[in-house]
This record gives sequence, C-alpha cells and structure tokens, in this order.
Amino acid sequence: MPCIKCNESISPTKQVTCYRCKAKFHPTCTKLKTMTNYKSVKNWICELCCDKPKNSSVINKCITDGELIDFSDFDNSGNHISDSLRSILINKVTKIEKLTETVSSVEKSISFCSDQIDDFSVKLESVINKMSIMEAKMEILESNNNKINKEVITLKEKLNSLEQATLIYNLEISNFSKTQNENINEVVKSVSNCLNCSLDNNDIIDSFRLKSNDNKVGNIIVRLNSNSTKNKIMKNIKLRWKNRNLLTAKQAKEVSKKYGFKYSWANSGGVYIRKHEGGRCTKSSTWHYCNN
Repeated sequence: MPCIKCNESISPTKQVTCYRCKAKFHPTCTKLKTMTNYKSVKNWICELCCDKPKNSSVINKCITDGELIDFSDFDNSGNHISDSLRSILINKVTKIEKLTETVSSVEKSISFCSDQIDDFSVKLESVINKMSIMEAKMEILESNNNKINKEVITLKEKLNSLEQATLIYNLEISNFSKTQNENINEVVKSVSNCLNCSLDNNDIIDSFRLKSNDNKVGNIIVRLNSNSTKNKIMKNIKLRWKNRNLLTAKQAKEVSKKYGFKYSWANSGGVYIRKHEGGRCTKSSTWHYCNN
C-alpha cells in the first residue's frame, strides 16, 4: 500500500497509521520521523486530520480498493464525490458481472459434465444388463450342450449295443475262392450243405464279400436270421474238426515223448514239434501225420 503523502510503497513493518482516517505514511513523511516516536504516541493523528475539525464529516483523503482518493479539491455540492463513487461502483459491478459470468460458465460446465456422467451411467447400466442376459443365455446353452452330449453318448452306446447284437448273427467265411458272377447266397448254402446244415433264403438276411486286399480273396460275411441257426452251424463245424482227430496239448506231449521230440505244443491249428533247441519246427494237425 502506498504512502498517502509521497505515494510510494511502504513496508508493513515500517509504516505509521492515522488513528482517525486510517491512512498509511512513512515515518519520515510525518513529524514523527521515526517508528520509536510513533510507538510512544497513543492514537496518533496525521497532520491532514489535525488541520480539520475533529467532528468533520468529510475526510480529505482515504484509501479505496488500493487507490488513493483525494477529496480536498471537491466542492461543497458533492458532485465530484458522487462521480468518483459512481466510477468505483461501476468498476466493482463490472468485476462482479465478470465473476458472475465465470461462475455461470463453470456451472454450465459442471452441469454438462454431470449430464455426461448420467448418460454414461445409463449406458453402463444398459451394458451390464445386456452382459447379464448374455451370461444367462450362455448358461442355458452350456446346460443344453451338456444334455446333448449325454444324449449322444447314450445313442452311441445303444448303437454299439445294436451292432454287437447284430454281430451275434454273423458268420465269416475265409479262404473261399472267388468265381466270376458268383452268387454269395448260393456259396453260403453250399458251405452249409458241406457241414450237414442246409440253409434256405429265409435263413439268410444278407451276405456279401469283403473287398480284396494285397491280392488276397476277400472274406464272405453272412448275416443269419437267428442265433440258433448260427449256433447250429458252429456246432457242426466243431464236430467236423473233432472227427479229424485234432491233437490236444496232452496228446502233443505223448507224441513228443514217443518219437523223441524235446519240444512240443498244440493249438487249434495243430501240433508243433521240435527235435532239439534251435532245430526245425514241424507242424502236424492230426495223429495220422505224426504216425507217418
């Protein structure tokens, strides 16, 4: 704040204040001269106030909004005082209006941000709801998928059971020569006749020859109408092999002992004998072979 007399700035610790008009002075700009003298005087009054009556209603100088206003040149009509105050008030009102505009702008910005936040909250809530719906749908789909997988497994088991049930009626004939324009049903009938088990077309549901591999004749697959028919054929096959005097494991040992073979073993294909370790293995399927 400037000194009233010299209009230069004053340090707050080196200023003196008039008790009456509250004006600030340098100590050297007054009759006090020093701060010590100022501190020794109670309720010090500046020279300007001392030159006027104590009850004067008009003070020659005062400080308003940091500006020094000198009333000594104003006339008694008060016109100059009115104009000065009007100018100050206009300045203040202008600042208030600017401040009001600034506050209004800030309020609009806050309102806009608030609207944006509200809009974002609505959109976020909508997204959350959609995600919840999608999660529910995913759970339903996963549950349905598990049910379908279980049904597929069940159907596969049933299909496998049906295939196994179908296979019990099947017969496979191997190493049977293939002829041109052959009739597979007739081939099956001739084989069954050789086994003393005649078949007719009603006994055969289906028959076909498998595809040949590595220049080998494909086997014949026969699907019969009942398991009893198949069992009858299998029984006749076993009797036929038994009548050929196939060797058993016990009989194989007797053969090796009788003829001096060190090793012997037997299976459904015949008996196998070997004179000594590392010797040639000889196969025999019947007693007739061994006796010869």
